[in-house]
Parts: sequence; C-alpha cells; structure tokens
Amino acid sequence: MSAMQKYVSQKQRVVFLDIARGLAILFMIAQHSMLVHEVNEGEGSSILGNIFLLLGTAPAAPVFLIIMGIFIANSKASTQRNIIRGIKIFLLGYVLNFARFTVPLLIAGALGSPYTEGETPLDYFLAVDILQLAGLSMIFGALVKPYVENKFIIPLII
Repeated sequence: MSAMQKYVSQKQRVVFLDIARGLAILFMIAQHSMLVHEVNEGEGSSILGNIFLLLGTAPAAPVFLIIMGIFIANSKASTQRNIIRGIKIFLLGYVLNFARFTVPLLIAGALGSPYTEGETPLDYFLAVDILQLAGLSMIFGALVKPYVENKFIIPLII
C-alpha cells in the first residue's frame, strides 16, 4: 500500500465539503482583495465587483463556519488539541491584521500619509475578522463536543 493510499484510508475526506470550503475561502480572498485594492469603486459600480461582493460576503463566511463545525463534530482529535488549534487560528488573525494593516499604516504614517480620520494602526490591528471568529468557534466547539450526544447538533450550535 502506497503512502498516499494509507493517508486516504486514514483520513476519509468529504470531497464536496472540502470543495465548498475551498471556494468559500477563494471568494473571501477575492472580495477582500477587491475592497482593499480597488481603484475605481469596484464595489457596486461593476458587474465583477458586484459578483465578488455577493460571493465573498453573505454566503462565504457562513458556509466556511458551518463546514468547520461539521469537521469539528466529526474530528477524532482530542479536546485539548482542538482548543490549541483554535487558539492558533485566533492568534493568526491578529498576525494577519498586523501584516496587512498595522505595518503598512505605520509606514504610510512615517511617509506623511494620513490615516483614516479618527483611526489609528492599533484600531486596525484589533479589528476582528473571520480567523478570530473561526478560532473562537473552534474553541467553543471543542468544549461543547464532549457534552453533546448527537454530533450533528454541534454545527447548529456553532
């Protein structure tokens, strides 16, 4: 048996959930990239901008979180391991905020460019996004899982 066959037999993947989660991530990246880097008001003024806005907001984040809840419910990992993973995801959200907002705004401020009125780089660092929510949801799911008899209740709770 090859290493790949052994891996597949150990980890039974639900392909349609993996595809849906991957698409949700791609749509969120496209939507966030458009919002951060748009030049000509892409949000609302073009068909492509509206498609990115539609696919990257309303359906993407809830689909991602529901699928994450399904994977937590079916996970054989220990509660401690899932909590540690949730903490890592939560902290990764702040690492991302630091890299994509705080550092560029500090550089822009040093070069004389003004910040958005009334906001500082710290405000952007403390902003909450999908990774913080996903991390907290994973921690909550890991804590609830041992006390829920039906594993399909967990995604509904999350």
